[in-house]
Amino acid sequence: MAVSATDSSSNYQNLYSNQEDQRNSDAGSSPSAPKAGAQDGETAGPPVNSNPRPTENAGSGGISGTENEPARSGTAETSRTDDARDSPSGAQAQTGADASPGSGRAPRQTVEPETGASPTFDAYRNSAFEYNGVSDLSLSQAAGQPDSMKDKCAGLVSVALEDVAGNKAPDLMTATDGIEARLSNPQTRQATIDHVNAAQERNRYAFNADLPGYEARPGEDDLTDGHDLVDEMRSQFSTRHTSSDARGSEEYTFAEVTLELAHSGGEDHAITVQRLHPSANYENDEYQLYDPNYGAFRYRSFDQLGGALTSMFNTGYPDLGGVVSARTSYFADTRTYRPYDDTLLDGPSPLSGNSSLAAVAGGPADHWQVPPNPELPPPPSFNPPPGPSGLQGHHDELKRDAGNPDPQASSVFYRPSTLSPEDVKKNQGFFATDTSLRNVNLDAHDAEVSAKSGVVDGSGYLGAFSDLDMAQRKLVAMGSQNGYVYDLAASPNMVDVAGSLGKGNARAPANGEVAAMGGLDWTQVRGWRQMNNGQLGEYHANPDYRWDVYDSMRTAGAHPELARFSPENPAWKDDAHKAFAKPVQEGGKTLYVPNEDPAVTQSRFFANARAKVGEAASNQASGMDYRGPLTIHPVWNNDAGAGPIRLEATTSQGVTWPYVDSYIGPNTDDQMTFGDDGRIHRYNDYNTALQIDSSGNAYWGAAPTDPNNTNGMFMYSDSRGLQHVEDGKWLTEGKSAYVPYVSHSGESGLAETQSWQLYDPRGKRVEPPMPRAEFKDGTAGSGAQLYQFYRDADSALPPGATRFVTRVPGSGGFQEQKFLSVDEQIKPGDVVATQNWLAKHNAALLFKDGFYAVADGDNALEVRNLGGTPVWRAEVDGAGQVKFHRFWNSLSSNYLMPARPWDQVVESEKRNTSLYARAGKTFM
Repeated sequence: MAVSATDSSSNYQNLYSNQEDQRNSDAGSSPSAPKAGAQDGETAGPPVNSNPRPTENAGSGGISGTENEPARSGTAETSRTDDARDSPSGAQAQTGADASPGSGRAPRQTVEPETGASPTFDAYRNSAFEYNGVSDLSLSQAAGQPDSMKDKCAGLVSVALEDVAGNKAPDLMTATDGIEARLSNPQTRQATIDHVNAAQERNRYAFNADLPGYEARPGEDDLTDGHDLVDEMRSQFSTRHTSSDARGSEEYTFAEVTLELAHSGGEDHAITVQRLHPSANYENDEYQLYDPNYGAFRYRSFDQLGGALTSMFNTGYPDLGGVVSARTSYFADTRTYRPYDDTLLDGPSPLSGNSSLAAVAGGPADHWQVPPNPELPPPPSFNPPPGPSGLQGHHDELKRDAGNPDPQASSVFYRPSTLSPEDVKKNQGFFATDTSLRNVNLDAHDAEVSAKSGVVDGSGYLGAFSDLDMAQRKLVAMGSQNGYVYDLAASPNMVDVAGSLGKGNARAPANGEVAAMGGLDWTQVRGWRQMNNGQLGEYHANPDYRWDVYDSMRTAGAHPELARFSPENPAWKDDAHKAFAKPVQEGGKTLYVPNEDPAVTQSRFFANARAKVGEAASNQASGMDYRGPLTIHPVWNNDAGAGPIRLEATTSQGVTWPYVDSYIGPNTDDQMTFGDDGRIHRYNDYNTALQIDSSGNAYWGAAPTDPNNTNGMFMYSDSRGLQHVEDGKWLTEGKSAYVPYVSHSGESGLAETQSWQLYDPRGKRVEPPMPRAEFKDGTAGSGAQLYQFYRDADSALPPGATRFVTRVPGSGGFQEQKFLSVDEQIKPGDVVATQNWLAKHNAALLFKDGFYAVADGDNALEVRNLGGTPVWRAEVDGAGQVKFHRFWNSLSSNYLMPARPWDQVVESEKRNTSLYARAGKTFM
């Protein structure tokens, strides 16, 4: 029954006389024993807070104050008593000599609340039939640490929800009782405090709780009236909601409500609502509401809950200026899942509950992928440097754009944080890999970041920005004038948010945000700037930055398949996203069914991104693609290259000459490096490179800036030496002269003087990166396209495809590795089978002669070269007939795919097979 503020003391006695047994019955447990202070056969009174005017604690980050008295300070005036609320004189009652703030929760007593003492409390209580009084004040007292739970609303709400979701408690009221019990127990007190503090920090700016067995969904922003809030909540609880894979529907059983208060200093306040035992009629279900400032309240119906919320919104928190607006988020309980009769996806859903990105990574949730290398030499010297560490090369970060009108290419991104470099290093970076796969959601991340200016992370993604000023503004919006802005290198788990969501769907495209799925390594941090009093200081380089790995990394650009719009969102039908979901009619509305389980899509992207970083780190460890300092040794007459003779830069009378000698003096430099341009640069003077004059002799000069100038570019072969790209000649050691030159292979018996070995400072053999100039325009594409494909096979993926494959099941005619081997032998049945499979799996079939096949629309299969130019097409008409078209008069190929990109695709196929094998079992 509902209890009003004018109920008598006897009514309150009756209200609480049987509530404990009822709650234990709800929880499936036996009735509790008589409470302290109660005689046999009696029941202690209601839970109370000794302060008749509950404190207004405004927010996630925290503002405190009271409606009718000053903010509490942890004095005796605000402490909880056993027998009654404070009398007007402030006198208190003790239960005995052993009473202390941390000695446990006081027995509930029958006390008549003071009507009108707190408008917020009255708003909650008036229509409730039970409340437990477990406020932040009582929790602080249970912990024996005054105000330890003050300003921790987001943390307390999160921990309470986690306890219910984790089956530690059946409802919010029991969960908050449990928190108080753990704080009262000296054995569990500190761990509980730490847990709440960690949850508070994680959810301070936006509610990012990842609940086991629940799928987070965004609600509405900017609800400015109590009736609007209740109507919005009514619409969410009154209907079932399509699951993210569009296979069935689920019930919302939790709502998180973030309140914006007028005078809270920018801090918000979090409360939560639970719907218990969902039935066919939401109006008659029981609901509980938890506000950390007042405790948990029970309501017998939605109308009673709605009355409390409306009253709270319109009259609550007056000392803080009242409630200005609210925003909501919801949690769908996967245990309420009900499949639609006609599912369009094969087999049972592979979504399995609580597996996370950490499971995909195969390691701890917060463990770096690339550890520091204490032996790593400093990066090559640039004057002036193009960035914090140099060696950045050319980056086209947002190549796979899905609608961003102004893509920005950048190799440095900026991340605001209140964490110090010491803390970030201790944590091994920034991580969100503990996020459940069902809650990794780029669209939800964008909603969170755009809704609150101080939010950077959410839904499994970590934010960074292409503009330093934006990062600084975000840091200020976090409510702190002090903090750090970290400079980050690009990595393949970073996606262009605006490009992935597309024009009209991204809420704040001007932010220039890239979002990293899962994590950012400490060794990916180039450096940082500290902000004091709103002003950024000087740049500090990170001594642990792995420039050898991350300077060559790229972001993933736009990945529309990761958008993860809700199944009802018509954004799925735009040009960038329509390839990844198909429209169906269900219950009179259009739903968009994803081609594959979203958990598999997220897992594949994350696993492939990690594999790319892992490959780069492995290459550096094995001396491949080496960009660090090295010495260049001739093999001839030099202990097969292991001797002391090496290529040097020797300065004499103001002129620097390239010598091949063993002498090292004050005017001699033997530290060289290879850039991505294929030139031999001086390590300590990167703008100087070895070049070849018109007579074929080598000299040191300024590195050419013309990208078409191939003078001084060398292709290295461990077995043959250094071939000059411009003329095809080989770098040669003079037998009677110190200055090297270029000559034809084997010319005049010089073959033995044309072999060279490269060594790093540890004396380990290394090989430089493949130069761009080695890749020529041809049938497979332009030299630039083939170079990028060599570095990363995914760079050639067409729109609508997320991966390359080397085979298509059930398509015999396309099983050859070269397209020109099957061009004239393809049968209509092979075309149909291949087109259907590629469209369903958003894949492209790769051939070693520089072509790939991709589904083009619903009825065509198209073959293109690696540059994306169509060369062949097969169209299937309504009768199943196939028409073939050639766009080149004579199909030919002068390209043979290098092993590296082909092997990347094969390894990706193996990972994908493993993901499907594990789906629905150990994780995903």
